Amino acid sequence: MPLLFQRDIGTEHRALTPTALRKFLINALAATGLTDAGGEPLVFSPHDFRRIFVTDATTSSGESSAATATASLDAPGALTPAAIHSRNSPS
Repeated sequence: MPLLFQRDIGTEHRALTPTALRKFLINALAATGLTDAGGEPLVFSPHDFRRIFVTDATTSSGESSAATATASLDAPGALTPAAIHSRNSPS
């Protein structure tokens, strides 16, 4: 299965864990030295990435309803904490 965020271990492609990905992003953002208006280092949240996705999809296609529905936490199949828990729970 193709993976969006992966690393090579020997001859295998393995998914990065959410924790590893979060650490990579935190370190990359810290390395930029960017700060907010108060001088504090910038921090990204999952909501920021949803907002970037919707903005990019809307700008490139001119159609906002599909992008908004895809990123919506109310959309069927959205990755809400409850949906993730139910997917990971034994049946």
